[in-house]
Amino acid sequence: MGNDIKLWRGGIPAISKEKVLEEMHFMAGTEHYLQASADYDEVLPVLYSSLRPAAAAAFCRMPDNCVPSLPIGTEVLGTVITLGSEIQSVADKFFIRGEYSKGLLANTAADQLLFEYEKEVFDKLKQECVRHKVGVRRRYEAPEQMPVSIQSYICHVLDATRNLGVRINRGNVLDPVKTLCFVFELSDDPREIALSHDCSNCEREDCEYA
Repeated sequence: MGNDIKLWRGGIPAISKEKVLEEMHFMAGTEHYLQASADYDEVLPVLYSSLRPAAAAAFCRMPDNCVPSLPIGTEVLGTVITLGSEIQSVADKFFIRGEYSKGLLANTAADQLLFEYEKEVFDKLKQECVRHKVGVRRRYEAPEQMPVSIQSYICHVLDATRNLGVRINRGNVLDPVKTLCFVFELSDDPREIALSHDCSNCEREDCEYA
């Protein structure tokens, strides 16, 4: 299938105030919840103004045997999803000003925006799978199911610095922070579309998807 890169930009993912505040353990009806709700209404427009969502995907082949279930040469679908570099600065500015609750709220809401944008991108990936008459058997994430070094390879394949503004530091960590990188194992059955996070393959106690 080659490694033609598909790019997507824009889109404004919607998030739930209730879900964000629940994630931060605010109890509805309490004074702290009401204050957090007011802070949310102040923070959210600033987050949206800094949002630069973009994603890239390409079919490529595994470069080595670092993932036993995906031996060298196995064709996979590599994907990078980002909200851009500006959104993290929103939380950082609140922290610098000593507004820690707003900083934490901005960071939590940004995580939710990223997860919702992920769903939008997955709809586009499904279309690509249909077009290429393939399915997705399993999703791989670093560091649980694949080494972080694979992120560098996927970013190279996708020319992520030029196309998305996404870089990899020496520790193979993605920059900007609000960025995700996945490898999808392909299936011959187009009806099999396992794009979402599989909690049965995750050992993290602080899993964001739980």
